[in-house]
Amino acid sequence: KAGFTEYGVAPLMLHIDGAWRDHKLFQILLNDLPPR
Repeated sequence: KAGFTEYGVAPLMLHIDGAWRDHKLFQILLNDLPPR
């Protein structure tokens, strides 16, 4: 919806509620934006 693309996962990156959890990684590149 915001234009970001999922490009990977960082396994066991975040410690939440006493457990290590995977974290999805998103990016938006300048070339992905519509022209102004």
